[in-house]
Amino acid sequence: MFHPLSLFLGQRYTRPRRRQGFLSLIASVSVAGVALGVAVLITVLSVMNGFEREVRDRVIGVLAHATIADAGGFLQDWETVLQIARRIGAVVGAAPYVTGQAMLSHGGRVTGAQIEGVSVAAEGGVSDLPASVSAGHFQSLDAGAAVILGKTLAESLGVAMGQSIRAYAAPADAAARAEPRMRRYTVTGILSTGLYEYDRTLALMSLQNAADLLDVRSGASGVRLRLRDPWQAPTVARALAQTLVGPALVSDWTRRHSTFFRALSQQKSMMFLVFALIVAVAAFNIVSTLVVVVMNKGSDIAILRTLGLRPARVMAVFMVQGTLIGLLGTALGALGGIALAANLTRLLPWIERLLGWRFLSPDVYPLAELPARLEWMDVLQVTGITLALAVVATIYPAWRAARIRPAAVLRYE
Repeated sequence: MFHPLSLFLGQRYTRPRRRQGFLSLIASVSVAGVALGVAVLITVLSVMNGFEREVRDRVIGVLAHATIADAGGFLQDWETVLQIARRIGAVVGAAPYVTGQAMLSHGGRVTGAQIEGVSVAAEGGVSDLPASVSAGHFQSLDAGAAVILGKTLAESLGVAMGQSIRAYAAPADAAARAEPRMRRYTVTGILSTGLYEYDRTLALMSLQNAADLLDVRSGASGVRLRLRDPWQAPTVARALAQTLVGPALVSDWTRRHSTFFRALSQQKSMMFLVFALIVAVAAFNIVSTLVVVVMNKGSDIAILRTLGLRPARVMAVFMVQGTLIGLLGTALGALGGIALAANLTRLLPWIERLLGWRFLSPDVYPLAELPARLEWMDVLQVTGITLALAVVATIYPAWRAARIRPAAVLRYE
């Protein structure tokens, strides 16, 4: 169908003469609409990719890849379980832990907290908690009755480093003892994971202090594991469940947060669909552009037909023109989207200061900043779909042009 003459005329009609300002305006609007839709879609997908990766990496860093625990709240003979886990080739780190709920108070303020007792020597091999201490030192947990509080938790209590807090926890056998266990601790560090959920609730203690507060008589609630490949966590968890003898419960990070990450994936798909529809609307603006061009070029088409240009070639002229408009808009949109996605993290604080409004509130979203991760497969999908829509949008106007009757148009010329 496409012929050098059709290609020449198509690109010639794409650049209207100076006296045809209206045609130039509507063509520019079509190009701008396609470019804006493509840029926005690429940027949104990059933000979704970055958000998912950042949350996943931070959650895995805080919680470790897999855990071995017991439904009763403490794991009997956890030392043996630790040795069995370390013998598995996929496991690169293992450490005991104690976990439970407690109430913290300071200066008349009271709030709930998630107590995490960790092995100071071994915790660095299973999580990123030691590296997340922004003030003080993680090793300070070994210094007597010490505690490291999440940044937001410390702010809610109004406590600073060096000050003391009181912790209250229900005993393991609540029926036998009505009074809660109370202990005093000195704040020796501040934890900043970048995840509001944990910075608001997490209180780190040494393994011994946490076991004493929570009345964990075996000394550990379970064992945390770090794997060579986090994506192998379900497979390793099943292998451990078959190896261990007793009522141990083996879990991994994909189970603990499966609902969240599945919802995030579905949200990305829905966002792609919604913004793809916006791109489709912008692409089909090409229809109106070409319809106007066909009406304006009626006499030219009639003359070309009388000179022997076949209807298929006439269709090719306007399909070339519409495709060039779509190609130009897609190229500009792709460049704009790539540039915006690559610089979004630096641009967002400036936009927030300019508008005086924060896009991501830390008490609502798990991240305080907006990450972006550009994936070239997304760029290829967006540009491919846009170009396909642009070509489809040219079919009807081109068909209308091919049906023009030269005698009817030239009768009064």
